[in-house]
Amino acid sequence: MWDGVNCSYAGSSSPRIIYLNLSSSGLTGNIASAISNLKSIGYLDLSNNSLTGSVPYFLSQLHSLKVLNLERNQLTGAVPMQLRENSNNGMFKTSANFGGNQGLCYSGSCSNSNKVVVPLVASLGGGFVILATTITSFFIFKRHRVAFEMGNLRAYSRIKMELESNKQQFSYAEVQKITKNFKRVVGKGASGTVYHGYVGETEVAVKMLSPSDSNSAQLYLQFQALFTRSVEKRSLFWQKWKLKSVAFGLGQHHLKSVPYS
Repeated sequence: MWDGVNCSYAGSSSPRIIYLNLSSSGLTGNIASAISNLKSIGYLDLSNNSLTGSVPYFLSQLHSLKVLNLERNQLTGAVPMQLRENSNNGMFKTSANFGGNQGLCYSGSCSNSNKVVVPLVASLGGGFVILATTITSFFIFKRHRVAFEMGNLRAYSRIKMELESNKQQFSYAEVQKITKNFKRVVGKGASGTVYHGYVGETEVAVKMLSPSDSNSAQLYLQFQALFTRSVEKRSLFWQKWKLKSVAFGLGQHHLKSVPYS
């Protein structure tokens, strides 16, 4: 006779296992299908092991079984309906011997749990994707904006250096040529009219200030960089980094440059 195993001897027939106690025996894996051959077993204790997988249906077909203890394992899934009904009908002495299996569920609760968990996981995953996309888009936009503004700053610096290093003198005829005879007006204000023009390949704004004395006409040019062409397509407005202005006083034959801040 072995510990945890009892057999019955009925006449000349082979002995049959009626009692099997394998509690705390270090069992792992699924419940062995060989147990389905123990047709006369009345007591089966597999508690306090590390059994995994689902509760097998064949346990509900062991009609001599009176006590079944599967407590404190790692079983998952639903308890077979026939096994639950046998327990409720009093086939087993206790109905609490499935406890301690965190993944085990009863009375259809598995399907309800899955219906809750799956949408929850999907929702959290979708929210994470949206958040990651938003953050990535923000940093891409910010990086492009910085590059755009740095490009404008470099253009401003280049034009500023050209103007400051090139102390030109302009005749009135040259001013007419720069503005194509004051062809294109880009703005008007209380202090005068602003014309579009070119000095070489550089776009400039020529501002004609109203003379303070009718007997002494004065003409002023103010060079400012126009914004980039991509922005100019939407609207024409001044570059926010102001160029150092250059004023011109009207002489007898030409306009002489007089730098000022």
